[in-house]
Amino acid sequence: MAIVLAAVAPAQAYKHLGTAGRTFPIVEPDALTEIKEAAARVNWEKVWDKQQFPDKPET
Repeated sequence: MAIVLAAVAPAQAYKHLGTAGRTFPIVEPDALTEIKEAAARVNWEKVWDKQQFPDKPET
């Protein structure tokens, strides 16, 4: 009986209560897109040349 109640209780505990107040669209840029764009602007050859890695990947 306890297993059945444990399985059913979470489904009944949550329900959509509607929207309170005004909502606005999200206008901030996507963080992952910004990271990818910043990484694309880096001169990786220069970064790798400064490092001392024995197994430098081919670019």
